[in-house]
Amino acid sequence: MDHGSSGCVRKITSVNLDKLIHDFAQIEKKMIETAGKNNMLDMQLEKTHCLLKGMQTKEVSLKEECATLHNMIKGLQQTIEYQHNLKGKLEKIKSKNIYLSTFKDSFYIVDNKFFLIWS
Repeated sequence: MDHGSSGCVRKITSVNLDKLIHDFAQIEKKMIETAGKNNMLDMQLEKTHCLLKGMQTKEVSLKEECATLHNMIKGLQQTIEYQHNLKGKLEKIKSKNIYLSTFKDSFYIVDNKFFLIWS
């Protein structure tokens, strides 16, 4: 068809409205499905975020507990070392006491003999 003096040809095409409506409905259905999946993913993400925050809090708590236990272990090691040193000192004192006791007994015997000689 020729319209006007400019020489432009205008083509008129027919549109299948039923197919257009069907295709639009399919696109709309896909959009709704995608929105539903996005909502589910958002809920899973929120749940995962909450779990992550909980685990991070637990991690901080466990690190603090671990540090406390390390300090307790260090304190117990120092106590054991101190007690070990005291045990060593006590053994030295006992050894000296045995020596002094033997010396005292010997001195008493000598003193008694000396006393007997002068009596």
